[in-house]
Amino acid sequence: VRARLDAIFRAVTLKHPKGGRGTWKQLPEEFGRSDTVSRTYCRSAQRGFWTRLLEEVADPTAPPALKRLAYFACCAFRRANRILGRAEVAELARKLKMHTAMPAPSCTLPDRGLSEIYGPVLRAIREKLIASKDWLPPRPTWRLMLSMTELIHGKRTLRRIWEPA
Repeated sequence: VRARLDAIFRAVTLKHPKGGRGTWKQLPEEFGRSDTVSRTYCRSAQRGFWTRLLEEVADPTAPPALKRLAYFACCAFRRANRILGRAEVAELARKLKMHTAMPAPSCTLPDRGLSEIYGPVLRAIREKLIASKDWLPPRPTWRLMLSMTELIHGKRTLRRIWEPA
C-alpha cells in the first residue's frame, strides 16, 4: 500500500516539459507500471479517498505528519477533477481554503456562490424582457449578462498549463 501511494504521489506531482502536469507514462519504472498506478488512483478517487484526505489535511487539528502531506493531497485532489466533477472540486477547495487543490485559476472554475449573487439580477432582466416585448437591453447589458454567466459556469475547457505547480 505504501509503495502504491508513493507511486501515486510521485505521478501527480510530475510536470510536463512544456508546462502543466505530467502524464502517467512519465512515471519512472521503479514505481511500477504506469497504467496500474493510474487505475489505482482512479479507483481511490471514485471511492472518495482523495476528498477525505484533503479534508483531513485541511483540518486545523490534524497531526503534523498529516499536514506534511498537504502538497501531495492537493495535487492528487486536483488531478481528480475529471473523475469528481469540476464544480465539486472547485467548491470543496474554496470551502477548505485549499486553493492549490484547484485544477485552474479560481476565475475559470464554476462558482455556485456567484449564482446566488448574480441569479436575481439575471432573472430580473429576463422578466423585463418577457414583460415588455418591445424592450431590448442595450448592448453593454448583453455583454455584462454574458460575462456574469461565464463567471458562474466557468470556462468550458481547462488548459493543463493553468494547473498550479
